[in-house]
Amino acid sequence: FDQDSVGQFNVGDYVEVSATLVEAASKSGSFGYNQFSYSSKDLEIKKIDGEKPNIPAPVPLTAAIADSWATTPFSVTESKAYTWTTTVGEDGNYLTYNIEGSNTVIEAPYLPTDFDFEAGKKYTVTGYFVAYQTNHNYVNMILTAAEPVSVPATAVTLSASKTELNIGETATLTAQVTPADSTDEVSYEITEGADLATIAGDVLTAAKEGTVKVVAKAGSVTSEAVTITITAPVSVEVTFSKSEDAINVDSTLDLNALLNVVVPEGKDKSVTWASDDEKVATVADGVVRGVKAGVANITATSVADSTKSASIQITVKDVDYSIGQIKAAGNYTVRGVVDGLTTQGMIITDGKNSIYYYGGYNATGLQPLGTKVEVTGNVASYNGAFQFSASDKTPAAQVSVIESGEFTPAAPVALTADIANSWAADGATFTTEDVKKYTWTATVGTQGGYETINIKDSETIIEPVYLDKKTFDIKEGWTYTVTGYFSGYNSKNKYASIVVTDLKDGVAPALTGIKISGANQVQVGKTVTLKAAAEPSSAVLGEVTWSTGDKEIATVDKDGVVTGVKAGKTTITAKSGEISGTFEITVTTEAPAVQPLVADYTKGWEDGASHTSDFGNKYN
Repeated sequence: FDQDSVGQFNVGDYVEVSATLVEAASKSGSFGYNQFSYSSKDLEIKKIDGEKPNIPAPVPLTAAIADSWATTPFSVTESKAYTWTTTVGEDGNYLTYNIEGSNTVIEAPYLPTDFDFEAGKKYTVTGYFVAYQTNHNYVNMILTAAEPVSVPATAVTLSASKTELNIGETATLTAQVTPADSTDEVSYEITEGADLATIAGDVLTAAKEGTVKVVAKAGSVTSEAVTITITAPVSVEVTFSKSEDAINVDSTLDLNALLNVVVPEGKDKSVTWASDDEKVATVADGVVRGVKAGVANITATSVADSTKSASIQITVKDVDYSIGQIKAAGNYTVRGVVDGLTTQGMIITDGKNSIYYYGGYNATGLQPLGTKVEVTGNVASYNGAFQFSASDKTPAAQVSVIESGEFTPAAPVALTADIANSWAADGATFTTEDVKKYTWTATVGTQGGYETINIKDSETIIEPVYLDKKTFDIKEGWTYTVTGYFSGYNSKNKYASIVVTDLKDGVAPALTGIKISGANQVQVGKTVTLKAAAEPSSAVLGEVTWSTGDKEIATVDKDGVVTGVKAGKTTITAKSGEISGTFEITVTTEAPAVQPLVADYTKGWEDGASHTSDFGNKYN
C-alpha cells in the first residue's frame, strides 16, 4: 500500500486485511514476482482487538532453500520468517544479505531507518521471504531483526611509515589484524616515551628528542612494539667559496675544492651533484666537465638534509685546439690522433693539419697509433717545418691522452716528382698543412749509411727518419709501395724527412748472378763446404742445385759439400733457375802449404774487398 499508510501501524499491531488476491506477475511488466499478493485496488487494513496468534520461530535459512526460490512457484505458506548469518555486500545502489554457499542475491528494499548496516561486516539477520524478482534476479526480504556478529582478533602486527623522525615530523601507523574480518577496533599506544610523541588516529607526531615504542591493540591481542627514534632537526650548511667559475670545452674543474659542507657531528657530510644543462656541462663526484660553450648551474645538495643546497655558475668557453692555429714558433696546445710513429717521435693529425712530435732518444710521451692526445708546449721550426719537442725546448712539450674529439686522418695523396722537387727548393718553409700523408712507389737505396726511398724522376733524396725496423722490414734494392708523412727538408744535408706509416707490396730485385765462396783447395779424401749467395745481395736466391765439372777429381752434394777424389782441378757450379755461378777448386794429395803472412798482404783484406781466392789458405 502507499507509503503514507505505513505510519498508521506499528510492529505488534493486530490487524485485519481484506483484498482481492491476484498473481502479481500478471499485472507488473517490469517486476516479475513469482508469487501471489494482495492487490492495492481494494486493499483494506485495520486494527482489531482479540487474541493474537502465536508467531512461529524463524526457520534457519540454507543455501538450498535460497537457490530454490529462483525456480519454484510459491504459496502463501512460503512467506515465512528465516534467520541466517550474512556478510553484508553491495550490488549497485543496494546492500545484499546473501547466505554463504548460495548464488541467490538477497536484498531488503524499503529498509527501515532503524537498521544500520555496514558493508563488509557480518550480521545475524531475521526476515520474511516476500518474493523473487525474476526480471532482476534477486530475492525480496523484509528484515525484522539484525545483530552484528562479533569476530575476535587473534593477532595484530604493526608497521610505521618512518622509524626515524626529526622533531615535528610524523609517521603513519598501520595495523594488520588477523583475521581480516575481525570486528575488534584497532587502537595505538605509546608504551615507552609517552612524553616524546603524540598519536592522533593512526598518525604519530614527534615532539621531543629520544626513543619511543608503539604497539597496536585489537581486542585482547597486542602487537610487538615498533621503535621510533626522534632527533633534533639537522642543522646543515652548504656553500661554495665563489659564485661562478669558468672552464674550457673538454676541460674539467674539481668543485670539491670550492665546496664547504657543515653538518652536526656524526651526520653524513656528503652531497649529491646535478647540472641544470648537461649539454653545456656535466658533473660527477664534484668534477665538472665542459661539453660546449654556454652557461650551466652546478648544484650540490646535502645528503643529511635535502633542503640544503648551493649552486655555482659555470661558464664553458670554446678553445682552439686545432693544429692549423700554428703559424709561427711559440707555445701551443693542440689535439689530434697519433697516425705515424718512429723510434723517437710521432705524427699527430687533426684530419686537416699535422705536426711531428719529437720525443728524443728516450721516446718520451710517445703513444700507440690511433690514440687521441693533447700536446702542450713549445713549437719550433726544424727542417723547415714546425714540430713539438720533449727535450731541448722551453717549455718541453707534454703529452696527455684524451677521450673526446673526432679526428679522422686524411687519405694519402699521390706523391709526384714535382712535389718532391718543391721540397728541395731554396728557402722552402712548410706549414702544418704541408705535413701531409703521401703514397708512392720507391726502390730502397742507401746514401751515407741511411736508407733512401726516392721517387722516380726526382733528384730529391727522401729518407725514412728513425724508422722502426721491428715494424718495417725494409731491404735495400727492394721496391715497395710507401705511405708516410712528409715532416720537413734538411737543406744542409739535402734530404726530405718521411715518417713511414706503411710499407707494403715489397718486390725483390731480379737475380743476376750467383757468387760462390769457400776454400779453393781440398785434399784427396777431405771435404770443404762452399756457399752460394745472390747477386745482387738483396735479390732472392731460390733453391740451389750443385754440380761438378769432373767427378773423377771432386764430387759435390746437394748442400755444396765438396769431396776431393784425386789430384787435379775442376769447376763447381751452383744454379738457381736459369742463373748460375762457377767456382774453380784444386784437389791435392797433400795439405796446402803454409804461406808466410806479411803485413802488406793483409791490406787487401779490408771491409768490402773480395777474398774468394784466399779462402782455405794457411798462413804463418
